[in-house]
Amino acid sequence: MNNYGQGISTVGMVDVQTDMRRHTGARLLDAIKKFFRKKSIEPPMMAYIEDSNAYRYQETRVTNFTAIIANKMANKTLGESDLEVIGEGDRAEYVHKALDSFWVNAKNVVSTAYGIGGCAVVPYLYGTKMFVSMVPGNQFFITSMAGADIMSCAVKCDERRTRYHVYSRIADHSVKDGVYTILNMVIDENNAEHPMSVVEDWASIPEKVVITGVDRLPVAYIKCPSNPRKPIRPEGVPITYGCGEVIKEIADTITEYRKEYELKRTFVGVDQTIIDKDGEMPRNGLFKKVLSNGGKIGTGSPMEVFSPDIRQLAYHDRLMDLYALLENQIGTSAGILTKQESSNATATEIKQANLDTKSMVALMQRELDHAVDTIAYAAELYADLYGVRGESPEVNINWDVSLWESSSETFSQMVQAAAMDAIDAAEIRRFITGESQEEAEEAVKKIKAENPTTEQLFGI
Repeated sequence: MNNYGQGISTVGMVDVQTDMRRHTGARLLDAIKKFFRKKSIEPPMMAYIEDSNAYRYQETRVTNFTAIIANKMANKTLGESDLEVIGEGDRAEYVHKALDSFWVNAKNVVSTAYGIGGCAVVPYLYGTKMFVSMVPGNQFFITSMAGADIMSCAVKCDERRTRYHVYSRIADHSVKDGVYTILNMVIDENNAEHPMSVVEDWASIPEKVVITGVDRLPVAYIKCPSNPRKPIRPEGVPITYGCGEVIKEIADTITEYRKEYELKRTFVGVDQTIIDKDGEMPRNGLFKKVLSNGGKIGTGSPMEVFSPDIRQLAYHDRLMDLYALLENQIGTSAGILTKQESSNATATEIKQANLDTKSMVALMQRELDHAVDTIAYAAELYADLYGVRGESPEVNINWDVSLWESSSETFSQMVQAAAMDAIDAAEIRRFITGESQEEAEEAVKKIKAENPTTEQLFGI
């Protein structure tokens, strides 16, 4: 049995603990700069998220408040939302499968974006099929922009570990004069280049793909909506950006709280005056009388207890104050780390209490809307490239609003809208059952056929 994977070097093998950081952040820049020089151009602007943000989010040995908050916000952003692709035929199926490869990992993508500052969704080909890689911001390098649009980027897409090497798949994506170019390369832990076939799973990935008639880069970058406090930060910042001091105070208070708890463990103390010369306690006389009557005359208890509640309450209140301060700093409402009081609250009061969190969630959902649109656009490009025929499907995200709105109140509004012919019965059915638009329309049509109105029966 070898020590691979446990951070212990063996002759001829990779020290995994050291190599974990070899192809992230600044270390990956050397390979990318070499890649650009190979194309006879100087490396352009490199905007990327620092490794320290990624390591802080990925830390598992301590209580990780960045990860806790990122996961909570990802849950609130997605909830029970679903992605709907409406359409039939080969092309709709092609786009649907490409989007599915993203949506099944949407929770991880959103959590990573909140925790690190950004996460890229990068399309790649496997044979003629399109899939997407989820790339954390410290492995995504923005190399040129036009306004707010990314025009080219370099990406560490994937990694494979063998007995002797760690291989990284890097791709350069760029759009210029309507031409979209993808260049793929593989490097090892020493930045030496290898053919794509060095990893069996990558053998079907072409080294170069060129698509014409493209008006934007089909690569999505989902950025955390937190304020970077600087005018130009295209790569984004973590949700806990600038909150290090408060998080340190929380960690220190938790440590003190733990020590206080350990100090309150039960012990039995005996006064030395009742120990005899042989180090034994007497079995009769005064000591027996004290035990039978209690530690103090009239108490009825064999010992005194010192355990003031004020210490526990003080630490608890201090933690709650710090949690509330951290929520205010990151720009969310109560309910992320603290308990949100919602008993006897009306729907309007709940909505107002969640306003800050809802605002941040809405910004992240806008990022996801753009990402889904970009992935669908990429799938359409590849469908054209490989001659996949058919009509383009309609793509929608049905966002879950149950955290912010009363379902009964929303249902009542929809019924009133239907009475005014503002919406149809299929939309109300979708709200209740969660069916797709096509399924809801078919079900409503069937119900109406089975239960005709008087006017329909008599042809009025």
